[in-house]
Amino acid sequence: TAVGIFANSRLNLAIRYCTIRGFQVGIALVDGSDYIVENNLLDQSRFTGIEISGAGGVVRRNTIVNTAGSPAASLAYAISAKGDIIDNVVDSVFGADSVVDFTAVGIYSPTDAGINFGIVIQGNRIRNLTPKGTGEAIGILSSGSGVAVRDNAIGQASSTTGFGIACYNATSHVRDNVILNYVTGIQVGCDNAGGNSVD
Repeated sequence: TAVGIFANSRLNLAIRYCTIRGFQVGIALVDGSDYIVENNLLDQSRFTGIEISGAGGVVRRNTIVNTAGSPAASLAYAISAKGDIIDNVVDSVFGADSVVDFTAVGIYSPTDAGINFGIVIQGNRIRNLTPKGTGEAIGILSSGSGVAVRDNAIGQASSTTGFGIACYNATSHVRDNVILNYVTGIQVGCDNAGGNSVD
């Protein structure tokens, strides 16, 4: 349950230029508003690299690598954030050896009608997500309202069960993304606005 950097109900907090390694959650900013998390390196987080649940968050230009599920976890996220998620690198999300079924998620944008709307998930590079058993790999999972999911590169080395981009809200507009080696490139729940390359 250890967290590298934690804040609760703070305003206008910025986390920059940190290297954080080996915590259950690398950075967790809960409630509050106007958080900025940028230019950080997070390595070997056990459940989530960056988590923001406050309003008006921005997650940009971070590198999140080797996010490894803890022994009891059936899923892990490199980034779970309400707000704009821009120009991040996500490389490798995988489950613990003891876990039979595991879902690996690169970027998760949660449902929150009062906070998580009118945002962008843009310019991110997501690769090497490793599901196990009945689990899936999901490059980007968008559940916000009026979200622009654009200009992301989401790839796997070989064909992988899961979704390059999945949406739980049909107002997530998906365009100009490059998606490689997912069984389903773009889930039908998304508004496919065109210009996507799916191979």
